[in-house]
Parts: sequence; C-alpha cells; structure tokens
Amino acid sequence: MFKNLWGFSGASIEPLGITIVIEPLNKKESNIITSVPETVALVEKVNRPSIQVLADLYHMMEENESLENIKTARSYLQYVHVADSGRMVPETGTYPNVL
Repeated sequence: MFKNLWGFSGASIEPLGITIVIEPLNKKESNIITSVPETVALVEKVNRPSIQVLADLYHMMEENESLENIKTARSYLQYVHVADSGRMVPETGTYPNVL
C-alpha cells in the first residue's frame, strides 16, 4: 500500500517536474522508514524518477547508521541534512566530525 501511494504520487508529479524526497527518521520519531537503505529499497520498488532519497545525518547518527550508506544511496540521493547532536550546527555537538 505504501509503495502504491508513492508510485501514484510519482506518476502525478512527474509531468510537473517535481521531485519528492523521502527522509528516514530515527525510531524515536517514526516507526516506518528509519534508515537510508530502507528508503533506497522503497524508492527502488516504486521505480519512479520523481521519488528519491533524503539523508539526514542527525537521524543517521541517532540510529548508529553507517555513513557509508550515503555513498551506497548516491544514485537516489537528492538532498542531505547536516546537523550535530541535538540538531546543533556541525562540529558543535558530540557527534564525530564527518565533514
């Protein structure tokens, strides 16, 4: 059902030149789509160029997700949110320097 929703949305917006990016959230904030690989798998199943991936370093770090997942997702990645712990400016929190 979720795949069908994104497929319908993608088909509807493609003629308009719009892209939807799906952002995985950490498990404290969401119980669906909680990692970049999970998002990539969904985007591959939907198979619409207008449905892509957004990676958020804050959510990735909260889930101890490997930063290598960004490289793996690069063909679907349209946008990246960069933040440190507590959603602070990079290099002002407790996350390791990833830039």
